[in-house]
Amino acid sequence: MTGESGKRGFTIVEMLMVIGVLAVLMGIVTTAATAAIRQARDRRTAAMKQVIQAGISTYYAQKNYWPPKGGQLQSWADNGLSTGKHVDFLSADQYDTMMRELAKVSVGSKATSPVMDFNGCTVTTRTAASRRNGRGKSFADAVKKRGSNTIKLADMVFGYLTKEQGYFRRYIVQYNADSDAVTVMTENDYKSWWGVTHSGSACQLPSGY
Repeated sequence: MTGESGKRGFTIVEMLMVIGVLAVLMGIVTTAATAAIRQARDRRTAAMKQVIQAGISTYYAQKNYWPPKGGQLQSWADNGLSTGKHVDFLSADQYDTMMRELAKVSVGSKATSPVMDFNGCTVTTRTAASRRNGRGKSFADAVKKRGSNTIKLADMVFGYLTKEQGYFRRYIVQYNADSDAVTVMTENDYKSWWGVTHSGSACQLPSGY
C-alpha cells in the first residue's frame, strides 16, 4: 500500500514472512546454543571426573590410605557384589564424606596438603542433591563469602550437571578390593557397568542415589 507521501509500506503478508524468517533464525540460534551448552557440560563432567580420580589417588599417595580419614573406604567396601569379586560402590553419604575430606585438605585457610583443584567442580546442598531435578552451581560461586547463596562445606555436595537437562548428580565411586583401586563414574558410566556385569537385571543405583 502507498501512503500520502508516496512511500510504500509493508503488507500483512510481507510482515508475516519477516516474522516467519525471524522465528526460523531464532530456532537455529537456540538449537546451536543448546547444543553448545550440552557439549560444555559433557566436557566439564569428563574433566572433573579425572580431577577427582587423580585427587583420590594423590590423597592415597600422601597418607598411604584411601580417603576419608583412617582409610574408611576399605571398611565400607567389605561385602562385594553378586559377581563374586570384592567390588563395591560408596553410598551417597559415604561419597559426600569422602569429598568433604578431600576439600578440607585442599581449600581454605586450614588446607594441609592440597590434593585437587575444586574450582571446576559443581556443588549444591544436600536438600537439592536429594531431588532428581535439583540444580547446582560452581564451587567458586558457592564459597563466596558475601554471596547470597553461599553453601557451607558441611552442607555441600560435589558432583556434575547432566548433559541434557542440567540436573545435579553426584559422581559414583567404585572400590575394587582385589586391585586396591578406585574408579570414579558418572551415572551413565555406572549403568553401562551394570549392563555388562548384571545382564538382564534392572539397574540398581548405590544407596542414596
